[in-house]
Amino acid sequence: MKKLTTIIAAMAAVLLTGACNKAEVEHEGSAVTLDYTVSLAEAATKAIGDGTTVNALTYAIYDGNMKVSGATVARNADNSFSFAPSFYYGKTYTVVMFAYNDGAYTVDETLYSIAKKTGVVGATTDAFTHQETITLNNNGTLTVDDQNKGAVTSHAVTLPRPVAQLVVATE
Repeated sequence: MKKLTTIIAAMAAVLLTGACNKAEVEHEGSAVTLDYTVSLAEAATKAIGDGTTVNALTYAIYDGNMKVSGATVARNADNSFSFAPSFYYGKTYTVVMFAYNDGAYTVDETLYSIAKKTGVVGATTDAFTHQETITLNNNGTLTVDDQNKGAVTSHAVTLPRPVAQLVVATE
């Protein structure tokens, strides 16, 4: 009987030790939804367009080389885009975004293949892109491109205008 009590006490000690370690890392392995709000950069004075023709945003989220999430979303009434993907604490992801006019580009959902449609010119070809690396840390904080953002449930991004879309004239 004494051997059985010793065995049960040893098993209980092992289980309690494991429970204490898990309490220290409270978020590890759980998922959280992060609300993204995406807006476009203001038009430069010599830009082809002002971004008003942009009506779609395709995003892809990668864990290493594997795409784990992504979709195409329409522009909101306030001229922004929004989506709410789920991320796991303790993991690092790459988030890629491409905002464009859906009549001007053919976009692969992985964002590996983007092609401008033939005959589309001018302001309709406005496009914006952004890539960032995010980590939801086990302590509940968000790190974006090696900058700690603290404990947040939403993230705002402004997509920069590509330099290739600027028109420069000289005399």
